[in-house]
Amino acid sequence: MTDGLNMSSMRATSPRTHSSPFADDKLAVRPLTAYQSGAFARVPVMIGATSADIGGRKGVMIAGARRLAGAITGHGVPVYHYRFSYVAPAQGNPKSGAWHASDIPFFLDNAAIKYGEKTTPRDVEMGHIISGYVVDFAKSGNPNGRELPRWAPFNPKVNDVMDFNQEGKAVQGKDPWAS
Repeated sequence: MTDGLNMSSMRATSPRTHSSPFADDKLAVRPLTAYQSGAFARVPVMIGATSADIGGRKGVMIAGARRLAGAITGHGVPVYHYRFSYVAPAQGNPKSGAWHASDIPFFLDNAAIKYGEKTTPRDVEMGHIISGYVVDFAKSGNPNGRELPRWAPFNPKVNDVMDFNQEGKAVQGKDPWAS
């Protein structure tokens, strides 16, 4: 049970109705400050958001992931930036975009558990693709290694992103949403 704890409730301005993930309700380090100053562990990072994530294209999740990728990359740390745009047919209209956390069944390669008999072959393939990158990244700090499209580290001059798109493919290129 999460006691109502989620990204939306943590940003609420009204009194909270949930417990904090920290006993004293405080972070020991402000993450963005650490990333901007370079006071963090220099390990490769995979960071991204879904295409209809919290706050929209310019919000804390989508634009925030791109800003954070730039801050970390600026310290010489490889960052693999992604956007998950795939919407399973069982979720409804793909034009609405992939909602927050809808990528989790694919990252874990268990879409069939989530969608049951509505799971499509393309859902299964997307799970194989994205979880393949995750497994390789967990093993080596680099998502490349299988017979998947090459995923280059984030380059803030290009503002590139690996898009796990609606067609069920992994395609890297300039982020059309970068400002």
